[in-house]
Amino acid sequence: MSKIIVILLFACKGFLFAQVEKDTLDEKSIFAPLPNDALTAKESWDIHRTAFIKKLEKEGATAKEIKKRLVSYEKEKAEYIAQVIENLRLAEIKRHKGAELREKGAELREKGAEIRRRADAWRKNYELLITKNITLSEDKDKIEPISFELDSETTISFGVRAHISLGTVQLLLYNPDGKIEAELNLEYDPQNASKDGDMNFSSGSLDKIIAGAKAGRWQVIIIPENATGSIAFSVSLKKNQ
Repeated sequence: MSKIIVILLFACKGFLFAQVEKDTLDEKSIFAPLPNDALTAKESWDIHRTAFIKKLEKEGATAKEIKKRLVSYEKEKAEYIAQVIENLRLAEIKRHKGAELREKGAELREKGAEIRRRADAWRKNYELLITKNITLSEDKDKIEPISFELDSETTISFGVRAHISLGTVQLLLYNPDGKIEAELNLEYDPQNASKDGDMNFSSGSLDKIIAGAKAGRWQVIIIPENATGSIAFSVSLKKNQ
């Protein structure tokens, strides 16, 4: 009989509980069955329990003592199984989140690729004529008009980006005939402001293609009012016309 028990214990590999001084189970000796094990989870635990009882009997424990120790055994087994289930649940959540992050990452990469494709196409078709970046401050209530010349009728790309943390700003693009071809108005809105560190700001942008832009002097007029921030614009000419 003792030989059979020894063989059984070795067959269980790492599934035996190590008994410590206070008859508590060392959690390091508790192992869940691997997916490719020949034994089911219940069969493995039954072997645990049988081997544990045999060990107690060999040590001379009474039926009452064995029953008492088995209560602790079953409690720790239940706690272990609950922890395994919780770990599996958390792992599943982590896998889902990982899949979501990978999906979002793929979307961002695709958007980035599309932006680069558009930028490459734009660079192939346009060449920069002028670009300006103006700092706005409360004590700067007047900005001199900025002019640029077109030698002949053409197509231009006009772009504006503005960020302010106070006041308002207006940008107007006039053609040689004094007609407004593009306009941007921006007012700081603390309720809908974006945040960058300790600074809140409102942003505005404008992109416009002007076909048949007349030859002559064009003007960009910037009108700030108690504004703090910056505004930038660029003008580009279409190539190969």
